[in-house]
Amino acid sequence: MNIIDFTPLETNDLLVFVSFLLVVVGWYIKVKQDRKFEIFKRRLDMRMKAFESVLPVLKHISEKKDLNHPEMKEWLESSRSLFQLYANKEEEDLFEKFIEGINENDLEKVNSVLPQISLMVVDSIRKDLGLN
Repeated sequence: MNIIDFTPLETNDLLVFVSFLLVVVGWYIKVKQDRKFEIFKRRLDMRMKAFESVLPVLKHISEKKDLNHPEMKEWLESSRSLFQLYANKEEEDLFEKFIEGINENDLEKVNSVLPQISLMVVDSIRKDLGLN
């Protein structure tokens, strides 16, 4: 007595099975791509915040040529933490040189690093946005 009936698959059954597999694989690939894109967007947003956090410092120094501002320490602390989290090593090192010059109250050192930081910020933003 044979309880299970093993009938060969017909063409329609095979087409349905293959179609189902294609849909599942396509859905899986699409979800993976969407996840990568969301991570990229989130990382880009955070890098933008890091670069934007430097703007008040850069604006004040370029306009006033003064390293003594009541809010300077606060600006630098928030910028430093964002740079440590979201900037690459080169950007972080350059920013540390900049902060070092401000802490030493050395306007020459700050002025030598300032153009590099400004260019770095613009180049990084353009690169991240794909505008180059």
